[in-house]
Amino acid sequence: MLVSSLLLDVLDDSDFRQRSLLVACNKSDYDMMCSSEKFIKHKLEKEIDELLSTRSKDVMSTDGEPKVSVIDSLLPEGTKFTFEAVSKDEAGSGGWDFKFGKCSAKEGEVDLVRDFAMA
Repeated sequence: MLVSSLLLDVLDDSDFRQRSLLVACNKSDYDMMCSSEKFIKHKLEKEIDELLSTRSKDVMSTDGEPKVSVIDSLLPEGTKFTFEAVSKDEAGSGGWDFKFGKCSAKEGEVDLVRDFAMA
């Protein structure tokens, strides 16, 4: 859950709002279900949704003011977290532009990461 927690921290930080985010699924050279993009995306969504349900709604920011949650502003109350729910709308506003892709550092298949970084 560490990865999910770190990703949620990024998503819930207003400085990162409306950015493009790449989730590079490394070790895609393994022919296992747990290395597929679809499986990883679903697992991250489930874990982030669990984290959101355990976080307090009245968390204070460092300046003593109630912390405004970026996720809460994009995700209607009672809605499960999905990457689509917090993605940019067709007009390009709102949340993030998520990209999921397979790569394999072991096999040198990192074009996806390189292309994302250069864009």
